[in-house]
Amino acid sequence: MEVRAVSGELKDEIRLSDIIKLLWKKKWLIIFTVVFFYCVAFLYLYSKKPVYEARAYLLSPTAGDIAAFNYGRTKEKNGTIAEFEKKEIDNIFTASIYSEGLKAVFLKNINSLSQSSSQDKIDPSSNTSIFIKTLPNTTPKMYQMVMRGTDRAKLKEWLGQYISVVQKSALDKVINTIHNQNEMLAQNFEYKLKILREVAKQEREDRLLQLNEALNNAQAMDFKNSSDSVSGYVAKENLSSGNSSRIKSLKSKINNLTNRISNDPFTPELRKTQALYYFYKNLKIDTKGIQIFRIDGEVEVIDQPVSPHKAIIYFLAGLFGLLAGMTIALAHGLINKSAL
Repeated sequence: MEVRAVSGELKDEIRLSDIIKLLWKKKWLIIFTVVFFYCVAFLYLYSKKPVYEARAYLLSPTAGDIAAFNYGRTKEKNGTIAEFEKKEIDNIFTASIYSEGLKAVFLKNINSLSQSSSQDKIDPSSNTSIFIKTLPNTTPKMYQMVMRGTDRAKLKEWLGQYISVVQKSALDKVINTIHNQNEMLAQNFEYKLKILREVAKQEREDRLLQLNEALNNAQAMDFKNSSDSVSGYVAKENLSSGNSSRIKSLKSKINNLTNRISNDPFTPELRKTQALYYFYKNLKIDTKGIQIFRIDGEVEVIDQPVSPHKAIIYFLAGLFGLLAGMTIALAHGLINKSAL
C-alpha cells in the first residue's frame, strides 16, 4: 500500500524533465512572445528620437582674470575701496553657471527659434537639457557643462551660445557691482566737496568779521591819537604812523577777501577730493577681452547617442519576452493538465 501511495505522489509531482519537454513543445509560443517583445522595443526606439550630448569644461577665474576689475581699488584697509577677492568673483561665476533662470530663458529662446524655422513645430526644449557638474580635486576649480538634445548638428552651437550667455551674465553682475560702488563713491566725494566749500565760505565770512572788527578798533585808536595829538612827542607820532599802516593792511585784506571769486584754492583737501570725485565719476571698465572664466579645450559632441540605450533595451526586451513566454507556456500546460 505504501509503495502505491508513493508511486501516486510521484505521478502528481512535476519533474524537471516534464518542464523541459513542455517548454520545448511550446517553443513557438515562447518564440512568438520574444518576437512580440522585440517588436514593441523596436517601435519604442523608432518613435524615440536619439539624444546626443555636447560637453565643455570651464575653469574658474584666476587672479589674472580679475585684475582688470581692481582698477581704482587698493589692498590697504584704509583705502577708498577694497580690491575684489578671488572668492567674490568665484561666487558670482558659480551663481551664474548654476542659474536655473538662465537655463529656462535660453531653452525657451531655442524653442522659439526652432519653431520659427521648422514646419513640424518641433519643441526642442522638451528634449534639450543642460547639466552642470563640479569636478572634484581640481585646481583651479573646474566645471563640466553638458547639453543634451535631439538635434546633434546644433548642439555644439547651442552650448557655445549658452556659455557666452553665462559669461555675459557673470560679467554684467561684476560690472554692475563696480558701477554701483563707483557711483556711491562719487556721490560721497561730491557731498564732501559741498561740505568743504560750505566750511570755506563760513571761514571766509568769519575772517571778514574779524578783520572788520580789527579795522574798526584800529580806526578808533587812530581817531583818538589824532584828537590827543601833542606835537612834541615823537613816540606818539611813531604810534600814529604804525596804526595807519595797520589800517591800510586790514583794508587790503578785507578788499581781497571781499573780491575773492572762489575759495577753492584756499581750501585744504578740496583739490584731492575733487580729483577723487572726477576719477570715480568717470571710471569705466573696458570689458573687451575680459573673461570671468575660461574654456578648457573646445566644445565636443559625442558621436554616439546617450539615449535611448538600444543594446540595453533590446536585451531587456529579449529577457522579459523569454520569461513571459515561458510563464505563458507553463501556465498553459498546467491548465491543460488540470483539465485532464
